[in-house]
Amino acid sequence: MVFTRILLIAVLLIGSLRCAPGGTESVPPAGSIAVGGGWAVAGQVLVRLRPEQDTAAVRSRLGTFGTLRARPDTQRFYRLELKPGLRVERVVQELRSWPEVLYAEPNYLRFATSNDPYYVNNQQYAIHRIRLTQAWPLWKPRRQTVIAVLDTGVRVDHPDLSQMIYRDRAGQIIGFDAVTDRRMTGSNDAHGHGTLCAGVATAQTNNATGIASFAWNGNTARSDTYNLRLMPIKVLADNGSGTDEDVAQGMTWAADHGAEVLSLSLGDTVYSAVLADAAAYAWSRGCVIVGAAGNHGSTTRFYPAALPEVIAVAATDQNDMLPSWSAHGSWVSVSAPGVQVHTTTRTNSYVVAHGTSIACPHVAGLAAFLMAHNPTLTNAQIRQVIESTATPLPAQARSIRHGRIDAHAALLAAQSPPLTGIVVLDTWLREDTTPNQTGNLVRVFLFPAGSQPTSETEALGWADVPLDERGWFSLPSGVVPDGTYRVGVKPVTAYGLARLVPGDLALSAAAPPPGPTVTLPLGDANRDGSIDVLDLDLLIRAFDASPGDPHWHPGADVNGDSMVDVLDLDLFVRHFEQIADFLP
Repeated sequence: MVFTRILLIAVLLIGSLRCAPGGTESVPPAGSIAVGGGWAVAGQVLVRLRPEQDTAAVRSRLGTFGTLRARPDTQRFYRLELKPGLRVERVVQELRSWPEVLYAEPNYLRFATSNDPYYVNNQQYAIHRIRLTQAWPLWKPRRQTVIAVLDTGVRVDHPDLSQMIYRDRAGQIIGFDAVTDRRMTGSNDAHGHGTLCAGVATAQTNNATGIASFAWNGNTARSDTYNLRLMPIKVLADNGSGTDEDVAQGMTWAADHGAEVLSLSLGDTVYSAVLADAAAYAWSRGCVIVGAAGNHGSTTRFYPAALPEVIAVAATDQNDMLPSWSAHGSWVSVSAPGVQVHTTTRTNSYVVAHGTSIACPHVAGLAAFLMAHNPTLTNAQIRQVIESTATPLPAQARSIRHGRIDAHAALLAAQSPPLTGIVVLDTWLREDTTPNQTGNLVRVFLFPAGSQPTSETEALGWADVPLDERGWFSLPSGVVPDGTYRVGVKPVTAYGLARLVPGDLALSAAAPPPGPTVTLPLGDANRDGSIDVLDLDLLIRAFDASPGDPHWHPGADVNGDSMVDVLDLDLFVRHFEQIADFLP
């Protein structure tokens, strides 16, 4: 896929560290060179060709410099491993002169942003400082939201993390190890930095164990282990180093597998076109991206945090003061607690850690907290809420663009969807387990209160909304003004009948009504508003067919299992002669 740039994590051991050119404390690995104001991997160049010029002939010309490598899952970048004797700077200069090349760059080293941790008593000023304790009682999660922590991996059996891991129906971890190109199957954080960051964002809360984090509805006695989930993405090896190839692949994989928030506690001061492409892709998929601003103590931009799609996070202390080592400046968006923050460790224990690495997952956790509360908000709206509700920092020599995050103010600004509910697609087998991506859709109609509509044309407004795997839906704000309406629902991705919710509902973002449950009978194969002999004829003609068969018709697949068989016939018989409450 891409050419590589290494991202180093500051070792979590007390020791003497020398300063890299970008001002970040770390020791560059063997085989690195100093180039362009930073460290880079010796003998490697990152190249992206213009799409219309990415031909076999051009790739063959690149091959004269060395071996061209690409990962098939990205289809964007190449890693050029140079022949012995070729200098990185000379090859980059040459390739930048080619009209076919969109960009070429050294494989720069990157450094993570964590300082040495030390053990202390269990004291969590951070959740009070950002007013999370005041937000908990107001939090009404309506959809599962997944945070991807891209780092050195995660200790997935940690007692404060094990119940928060994102898993499939079979209990398998939904996570990825970009270092080895394999799905994650268990704990893989021999370094520790990733587990530190994961605990800040997603530690299980109200479980009488360890620390508290975002996932708790303060009005319930139970711990919430559903609505916020952790996707572990390993992009840094056990020695704390990784490559841009791995980081970009991890970002892409996370965005393609259900993550809605990406937390990146890594970077350096050298711009990366590779990471810029990955960030643009994840943003286009609807992800909120959060990055540590760096521990270099200056206004120098730090990447990927300084990319336009990323919320750059500085660290502040108990008094909202920026420590001397935190990055700052107008390019830094917000701050969060990053001094003496208690979190989880790879040894199944707890430490207090420091750094913008620790501040970053506070903001990632808040983004997921808001998304779960109001899943109709876009990533741009979530970012705007976080930034606009931040508390200004007290007067000091250094500054950032907004202020320290405020979970309580942000939750109030995010409001609630005016209507949520549950749609039961009767015996529908296809599951939507991909948040923020195309899945099962329903169309929600708002009719005049007290009406008995017979046609969709009588609706005052409507919206297509996704269902999560439980059938939950949320109506976006602004479809109609707050008021009392008759609500109707019809399936979009399934072939079923429209139904009206009994009675009227008072829609309001300030005080949403109790969510209705609507069951939609399936079997309307031709979508004419009734289940009759015309649908039976279509089912018979498609019987025993599956997708790709010339006789296949999706409407005949009544239960959504990608096969037209006796199960579909049974559903059809049970719903025979039923009609929709309102017609197209």
